[in-house]
Amino acid sequence: MMKMSVYRALRSQGLRLYAAKSWLRTSPVLMATEHADHRTMSTVVAQRQEIQEEEHVSYVNQMLQRIGFKGGMRYYPEIIQLAGYRLYLSVAEAVMYNNIWKDVNMPDSFQTWHKMTSLHLWMVCTRLRLEGQEGKLARFWMVKGLLDDVKTKTDAVAKEVNLKVQKDDLEILHEQFLTGCMNYDEGILGDDRHLAAAIWRALYHHQPDIDPVHLEIMVHYIRKQVRGLQLIPSQDLLVKGLIPFYPLKGTKIPPETYRILEEAGKKELLFKGL
Repeated sequence: MMKMSVYRALRSQGLRLYAAKSWLRTSPVLMATEHADHRTMSTVVAQRQEIQEEEHVSYVNQMLQRIGFKGGMRYYPEIIQLAGYRLYLSVAEAVMYNNIWKDVNMPDSFQTWHKMTSLHLWMVCTRLRLEGQEGKLARFWMVKGLLDDVKTKTDAVAKEVNLKVQKDDLEILHEQFLTGCMNYDEGILGDDRHLAAAIWRALYHHQPDIDPVHLEIMVHYIRKQVRGLQLIPSQDLLVKGLIPFYPLKGTKIPPETYRILEEAGKKELLFKGL
């Protein structure tokens, strides 16, 4: 009864509670009103009004961005959109996947390509998270590049074998991408054992006969790439969008990688929406 009375009191003050009633058990607003006597209802209302003002400013910026203005960002949306697609091209074309597959004993298949591409996209996403709204927008277009590329590839394969790609198939692949990202997020925050477990789940799908050496190789590879991505300037990510990746062994980027990136920068991007 006490919680519900507080709930009604907050609503009577013009506050909007965005979740179900179960939210009350962990609500910071409820905890503030019930357990912190020095905070008055007027203080809570004032703080909520500040949040609403910030949400209004954010909404205005979003509307400006949709019609092509910066809207509080450092770069124009169309520049970040192009950079996002180029980031996907960097992942899709500038990584020497064939060498990785051989060294970690993964089959040369579409599923392996999708899992490896998703892994590298996640690594770029970890860097873009430091770039605020611009990074969020670049992530959106980069992942959209993956979705468009997956549909193009699956349609081509289905045409060869006279099959039709179902919408559910594409959704399953996207769910695998999101699940892999969550696994890697959890693993990168822990030690090498946690990261190895995340790789085992996301890349190898809990296969019981995996050689631990292959997991060790991927652990060192991921940590090396994540450290290297932290050194890339914001402008290279959000404007140019063409970034190199370390090879599986060592930290010397081969000249072939730069040649591929240069060609990728000259490509006419035929992805949907660009």
